[in-house]
Amino acid sequence: MRILTYLSFLCAALFSCTQEENVPTLITQQTNTGTISTMNELQVPDQFSWSASLPLDLTVEFQNIGETNFNLENELVLLLDMEGNQLTQALIKNNSVSFTGKLPHTLSKLQIYFPKTQNVLEVLPDEGDIFMEVATFSPSDILEIDNQYPFINGLKYLALDVEKNSNSNKRVQSTNLLQDGTLDGSLTVLPNDNWWPHFLLNEGGWYTSSRSNYQAIHGTESNNQFAEPLETHLLLGQTIDISAGGEYELSADIKHMHLYFHIMYYSGAETVGSSNVISQDQRTHANGSHHWKNKSFSFTPPQGATKATIYISGYDQGNGSAKIDNITLTGTVLDSDNDGVNDDIDIYPNDATKAFFERYPAEGYRSVLFEDLWPYQGDYDFNDVVVSTIVNTIKNADNNIVHLSISMDIDANGGDFNSDVMIRLLKADKTPFEQQIITSVGGANGYEPGTEEISSNLIKVISNNQKLGYKNNGDGANGDVQNKRFSIVIDPALEIKNIDPEIFICRTFDRSHEIHGDGYPVTSNFNSAMQNTGHDGGNFMTSEGYPWRLEIFSSTKFDHPKEGVSIINAYPQFANWVQNNKQSYTDWMETPLESKVFDMD
Repeated sequence: MRILTYLSFLCAALFSCTQEENVPTLITQQTNTGTISTMNELQVPDQFSWSASLPLDLTVEFQNIGETNFNLENELVLLLDMEGNQLTQALIKNNSVSFTGKLPHTLSKLQIYFPKTQNVLEVLPDEGDIFMEVATFSPSDILEIDNQYPFINGLKYLALDVEKNSNSNKRVQSTNLLQDGTLDGSLTVLPNDNWWPHFLLNEGGWYTSSRSNYQAIHGTESNNQFAEPLETHLLLGQTIDISAGGEYELSADIKHMHLYFHIMYYSGAETVGSSNVISQDQRTHANGSHHWKNKSFSFTPPQGATKATIYISGYDQGNGSAKIDNITLTGTVLDSDNDGVNDDIDIYPNDATKAFFERYPAEGYRSVLFEDLWPYQGDYDFNDVVVSTIVNTIKNADNNIVHLSISMDIDANGGDFNSDVMIRLLKADKTPFEQQIITSVGGANGYEPGTEEISSNLIKVISNNQKLGYKNNGDGANGDVQNKRFSIVIDPALEIKNIDPEIFICRTFDRSHEIHGDGYPVTSNFNSAMQNTGHDGGNFMTSEGYPWRLEIFSSTKFDHPKEGVSIINAYPQFANWVQNNKQSYTDWMETPLESKVFDMD
């Protein structure tokens, strides 16, 4: 458990990366196996798992919310690997956000990313509960602790006061969408030739021009902060993210001032400039009085707009120096399908049954390799059946799984037995679901998977792998890898958040002869009398801990060993990976001896 601090400042919020504990790293002491050349020489650590997946269990809870005026409900939070690849996402619900499921074991550290603030928190996959407290800091505090809290830079907004009208597909964000609307902070001064009509604003905050003759922003008048040009013009600019079709209102308090609002809309580029301008809006207001008056401007960003630069200019109307204060931008965010997820983060903005998309693994492939002689030991070349998969998951607004799209390559059929390739949907803890969660299954490109056991959430992907006609093991016939694609619709009423798609094999002519990975349950068809016979020590491992099924993740297709070549001899670091309990040599699958493996490129 860790406790962190959630910092709030004005109408914005940011996350500090302060921690009571340092995030652990991988074990640095490594055992080198040296001369091991056969599987039987390998010392398998106690409780070793031949699955390359790790459980994911993370919950971030936000405390002290009741003591603030912030509403974090429905804010998007992303879970990334250390290279920035998105693994999954969730929305903050009831001041909490949770991530559960499975990850490749190589992901020893992760990043929780808050898009609204662009802040990052490094975590462990199984860290459990992380508590973030709410506290307020003054502008001087922020400046003083900037070096201590490196993720404060790039401050945007997070805590939005959200009101929802059930009869509308737009939600009001009543918090100011601009940074420093009260002009308490400093300005970035740009050369005059970089100012109008386009300039790059990628860091947020207010910008001004060297021609503005801008005096200071820390004068006070009736406890107001205000901006005061020395001579004629005041110029301010700030770039924000916006939602096309949303309804916004820009307002400011002015005195002695002719006010000019100008808004430039930009399409999806990360930077803004003349090359990606879509259109613009403008409005003028005047207040020659010595009393403060509020002036506003409503606008709707056009289709395709993702960013807007708010330009504000003004000049003295002759009654004293022009003044401006309390610049505010509020508005709505579009939710076309009214599912509670804004269009700008909804992958399926026009389908209320879908919202988010995930690829598993985030990059590369998940490969499952079998020895098919169970319960007797084989040659450990792990090419008897080799499959590689990519699972695309669609989730709804409540982060429940509604659809799986599975792509499976049958890479090798090096064994002599006729085997069926099966896939069963299990819970993340490898236990079966208590009921059928599949509502339908459909193939693609003329292929239809077997659904005889769909009531057990089990699908037959391949019936009799030997009929595919290729071995791809360097000893038999080679052939183009066959790909099987199919989709699975999940009952949304069951609110399934995580699924482990287990792949196992069984004999084509003896359905009861199943071969699973360690830790996975057998099906009701399994012949339990076969357990603890031959070399089986129970749980589909020998008494020494050697497996009949191996799961790995790799950046490209895994080059499996050639026929009769033990995986220990094909991959020099494999034994080190095992004997160091998967804590080092985690890239062993990327460095084979080329002459001993079948090239899958």
